[in-house]
Amino acid sequence: KVGGTDAAHTLDDYEEGTFSPNFGADNQGFVIGSTSSAVGKYTKIGSLVHIQLNITIANSTPTSQGLAIGGLPFSGNSSTYAYFTLGGAYPGNLSTSLWQKGVWRLDQNGVKIRMYIPDENVNKDGNQMWTGSNTEYAMQVSGTYIITI
Repeated sequence: KVGGTDAAHTLDDYEEGTFSPNFGADNQGFVIGSTSSAVGKYTKIGSLVHIQLNITIANSTPTSQGLAIGGLPFSGNSSTYAYFTLGGAYPGNLSTSLWQKGVWRLDQNGVKIRMYIPDENVNKDGNQMWTGSNTEYAMQVSGTYIITI
């Protein structure tokens, strides 16, 4: 019970788990050499889902496909976008200045986050975020979004 003793104050929808973040079958922004780490954790409380993920790829090359990470555990609400800060991204020494402007944006009603530049109102590709091949790219994302229950 939270804040009272009646049924309305009962926490009855709580779940913790793991998921496997990925760049999808079409690699979503990279020609991927190998994935050395792809770990996601979530906590769901009612219609709120908090995620933490780490995905690291090696020997990979950015492409002109949109930069996106899929595999989130629940579909976002169809009427809202969710935004996650970049904190913890390791873009490497070949990164562009766009990393200072970008956020991850969850698709409406989706399970995929895309690299988004708010002041340009546009999603970005892998090769727009990096200028060439690198031995390792690591991205860590943490944030909360709303789902429909």
